Amino acid sequence: MYNVREIRERIGDMVVKPFSDRGQEVIHDGRSHVTEIWEDGEVTTTKAGDLYGNRRLHGSEPPFLPTANPRLPTLWEVPEDHDHRRMVVVDREALEILAEYRELTIDEELLEHLQETGYTDDS
Repeated sequence: MYNVREIRERIGDMVVKPFSDRGQEVIHDGRSHVTEIWEDGEVTTTKAGDLYGNRRLHGSEPPFLPTANPRLPTLWEVPEDHDHRRMVVVDREALEILAEYRELTIDEELLEHLQETGYTDDS
Protein backbone atom coordinates (compact mmCIF):
# COMPACT_ATOMS: atom_id res chain seq x y z
CA MET A 1 0.00 0.00 0.00
CA TYR A 2 1.23 3.49 -0.76
CA ASN A 3 1.85 6.03 1.96
CA VAL A 4 -0.45 8.63 0.43
CA ARG A 5 0.27 11.17 3.14
CA GLU A 6 3.99 10.98 2.27
CA ILE A 7 3.30 11.44 -1.45
CA ARG A 8 0.99 14.38 -0.71
CA GLU A 9 3.66 16.06 1.44
CA ARG A 10 6.40 15.51 -1.15
CA ILE A 11 4.46 17.06 -4.03
CA GLY A 12 2.54 19.60 -1.93
CA ASP A 13 4.09 22.85 -3.20
CA MET A 14 4.49 21.51 -6.74
CA VAL A 15 0.77 21.37 -7.54
CA VAL A 16 -2.01 23.93 -7.10
CA LYS A 17 -5.76 24.08 -7.54
CA PRO A 18 -6.62 25.09 -11.11
CA PHE A 19 -8.73 28.08 -10.10
CA SER A 20 -6.33 29.41 -7.47
CA ASP A 21 -4.36 32.55 -8.35
CA ARG A 22 -1.20 30.49 -8.99
CA GLY A 23 -3.15 27.90 -11.00
CA GLN A 24 -4.63 30.59 -13.23
CA GLU A 25 -1.20 32.16 -13.63
CA VAL A 26 0.20 28.85 -14.93
CA ILE A 27 -2.83 28.17 -17.15
CA HIS A 28 -2.57 31.63 -18.77
CA ASP A 29 1.22 32.06 -19.00
CA GLY A 30 1.39 31.53 -22.75
CA ARG A 31 2.10 27.80 -22.83
CA SER A 32 0.01 25.62 -25.14
CA HIS A 33 -0.78 22.84 -22.62
CA VAL A 34 -1.07 22.36 -18.88
CA THR A 35 -0.11 19.18 -17.01
CA GLU A 36 -2.46 17.98 -14.27
CA ILE A 37 -2.36 15.32 -11.57
CA TRP A 38 -5.62 13.73 -10.42
CA GLU A 39 -6.54 12.41 -6.96
CA ASP A 40 -5.74 8.82 -8.04
CA GLY A 41 -2.30 9.70 -9.44
CA GLU A 42 -3.32 9.88 -13.10
CA VAL A 43 -1.37 12.46 -15.11
CA THR A 44 -3.05 14.31 -17.98
CA THR A 45 -2.45 17.30 -20.20
CA THR A 46 -5.01 19.66 -21.64
CA LYS A 47 -5.09 22.93 -23.53
CA ALA A 48 -4.01 26.02 -21.61
CA GLY A 49 -5.24 29.58 -21.80
CA ASP A 50 -8.84 30.36 -22.69
CA LEU A 51 -9.36 26.77 -23.89
CA TYR A 52 -8.58 25.30 -20.46
CA GLY A 53 -11.33 22.89 -19.43
CA ASN A 54 -12.99 23.04 -22.85
CA ARG A 55 -10.93 20.46 -24.70
CA ARG A 56 -10.08 16.79 -24.32
CA LEU A 57 -7.72 15.47 -21.70
CA HIS A 58 -4.74 13.49 -22.90
CA GLY A 59 -3.53 10.83 -20.48
CA SER A 60 0.21 10.43 -20.07
CA GLU A 61 0.34 8.22 -16.95
CA PRO A 62 -2.44 5.95 -15.68
CA PRO A 63 -3.85 6.09 -12.14
CA PHE A 64 -1.98 4.05 -9.54
CA LEU A 65 -4.12 4.61 -6.44
CA PRO A 66 -7.34 2.63 -5.99
CA THR A 67 -10.39 4.89 -5.82
CA ALA A 68 -13.11 2.23 -5.84
CA ASN A 69 -13.04 2.00 -2.05
CA PRO A 70 -13.90 5.39 -0.47
CA ARG A 71 -12.15 4.36 2.76
CA LEU A 72 -8.78 4.31 1.00
CA PRO A 73 -6.95 7.64 0.85
CA THR A 74 -6.38 9.62 -2.33
CA LEU A 75 -3.81 12.32 -3.03
CA TRP A 76 -6.34 15.01 -2.12
CA GLU A 77 -9.93 15.16 -1.06
CA VAL A 78 -12.62 15.28 -3.72
CA PRO A 79 -15.50 17.66 -2.91
CA GLU A 80 -18.92 15.99 -2.77
CA ASP A 81 -20.14 18.01 -5.76
CA HIS A 82 -17.31 16.71 -8.01
CA ASP A 83 -16.47 13.34 -9.52
CA HIS A 84 -12.74 14.03 -9.51
CA ARG A 85 -10.20 16.54 -8.27
CA ARG A 86 -7.23 17.61 -10.35
CA MET A 87 -4.32 19.85 -9.56
CA VAL A 88 -2.17 21.85 -11.97
CA VAL A 89 1.52 20.99 -11.98
CA VAL A 90 3.69 24.06 -11.29
CA ASP A 91 6.93 22.10 -10.82
CA ARG A 92 7.67 19.09 -13.05
CA GLU A 93 9.57 17.46 -10.18
CA ALA A 94 6.14 16.35 -8.93
CA LEU A 95 5.94 14.03 -11.95
CA GLU A 96 9.34 12.53 -11.09
CA ILE A 97 8.19 11.91 -7.52
CA LEU A 98 5.04 10.15 -8.72
CA ALA A 99 7.18 8.06 -11.09
CA GLU A 100 9.08 6.72 -8.06
CA TYR A 101 5.84 5.42 -6.56
CA ARG A 102 4.64 3.97 -9.86
CA GLU A 103 7.70 1.73 -9.85
CA LEU A 104 6.78 0.15 -6.51
CA THR A 105 5.32 -3.33 -6.68
CA ILE A 106 2.13 -3.65 -4.70
CA ASP A 107 0.98 -7.06 -3.49
CA GLU A 108 -2.63 -7.02 -4.71
CA GLU A 109 -3.57 -9.99 -2.52
CA LEU A 110 -2.33 -8.20 0.59
CA LEU A 111 -4.09 -5.00 -0.46
CA GLU A 112 -7.34 -6.90 -0.92
CA HIS A 113 -6.96 -8.45 2.54
CA LEU A 114 -6.32 -5.02 4.09
CA GLN A 115 -9.38 -3.58 2.35
CA GLU A 116 -11.54 -6.47 3.56
CA THR A 117 -10.39 -5.99 7.14
CA GLY A 118 -11.02 -2.23 7.00
CA TYR A 119 -7.39 -1.09 7.29
CA THR A 120 -6.42 2.38 6.02
CA ASP A 121 -3.33 4.45 6.67
CA ASP A 122 -5.41 7.38 8.01
CA SER A 123 -5.05 6.20 11.61
